Amino acid sequence: NFGSRPAQPTETPSLARCRLGSQQSVSVPARQLRRRRQMSMKAETDDDGEWINAGLLKRKGRRAPVKKVLEPIVDVPSVSVGERAWGRFAGVSVMGYKGTTVARTSNQDSIFAGEIGERSSLFAVFDGHGEAGHEVSRFLAKHVTEAFLPIATAMETRGLEEEVLDSMMQEAMEGLHARVCEQPFDSMLSGSTAMVVLVTGQGEEDRKLVVGNVGDCRCVLAWQGWGGKLTTSQLSVDQTPDRSDERQRIEELGGVVGMIDMSDSPSVVSIEEASASGEAFGPARVYFPEGSWDPPHDRCFPGLAMSRSLGDSILDELGVLPVPEVTLRDVKDKDLFVVIASDGVWQVMSNEEVARTVEGSEGEARRACEAIYAEAASRWEKEETGPYRDDISSFVIYLQRQGSQAPQDPGSSRAAIGSAR
Repeated sequence: NFGSRPAQPTETPSLARCRLGSQQSVSVPARQLRRRRQMSMKAETDDDGEWINAGLLKRKGRRAPVKKVLEPIVDVPSVSVGERAWGRFAGVSVMGYKGTTVARTSNQDSIFAGEIGERSSLFAVFDGHGEAGHEVSRFLAKHVTEAFLPIATAMETRGLEEEVLDSMMQEAMEGLHARVCEQPFDSMLSGSTAMVVLVTGQGEEDRKLVVGNVGDCRCVLAWQGWGGKLTTSQLSVDQTPDRSDERQRIEELGGVVGMIDMSDSPSVVSIEEASASGEAFGPARVYFPEGSWDPPHDRCFPGLAMSRSLGDSILDELGVLPVPEVTLRDVKDKDLFVVIASDGVWQVMSNEEVARTVEGSEGEARRACEAIYAEAASRWEKEETGPYRDDISSFVIYLQRQGSQAPQDPGSSRAAIGSAR
């Protein structure tokens, strides 16, 4: 048992608020939160702008969970392969090895692919964390279709303006978050990222990509640029605590963003202090201020390495949100393939390196996924000094039918890699 917290003022369950500058703090319903074009998390109100916590859906009157002994299990790779009228896809998820009692017994990643609505396809990668992270990600994979069906239906029947799409995507993610928090497994110190890609339409002229991201999975589009140049565009932005807008929201809501210094007794150092020291302290994480919880969790607690997630309800009040950043894009003739993957890939491979790997797989989606896994796993083994490799999951989604080619621009057909953001 993690004990209790010192007495604090009672606050409205569905709202969170803080003062920005000299503006007066005003409570705003979480549903009014909208993503700005520049990924700002500033709420729109009648008179004032303020940070609000859309993840604070419902406080639960329970104590933090008691740790339980995890039974060892054998986790085989997950594979998903299929074809659509417009193209083909494959997904692979493989358990890593972590050498700790947390998450050592199971692949905490989950993947999903399926048809949804009349003419849409849904692809998702969930990367769980914490002792029950595998349960959270598997729950999300099981229920993602019902959450996003209204969006697919609306896109097929009438299309959606960007603001309405943002609102519906937020409602879907918040709904999944709320359901996770109602389950019997731990969702206070366990959670999951969520990367969802919806391909709507079947014809050459009406296909669209809808990308919704919560956490640090990533979606990358590869397309044929000038002179046959293979170019990548990142369709999502990693949501990590050291991102300036994410850090500002968390700190405005009372959280601490920093790294753990283990040189003496464990302590949290700021990003600036860590940078000035020249030492490697690991990724930036989200903590409660020292003394927020009873010992032994009164410092360096809990230390989540992402700024948004589903679950992790203990951090709702500090602005760790289940609110997605959303990208809507028409599928163009020159778009070749999309890769969505967990950070087990992106921590060791760049967007361009992943695109090259897929390009070398000669249009075979499963072969491309297996090649991404093999390269990422090899790099983990080379870069880690101890027995650690993150779970590795990826989808490769070809947006053209096999045998078809994107139109060539005038100029050289020499294959190359570029990057566009």
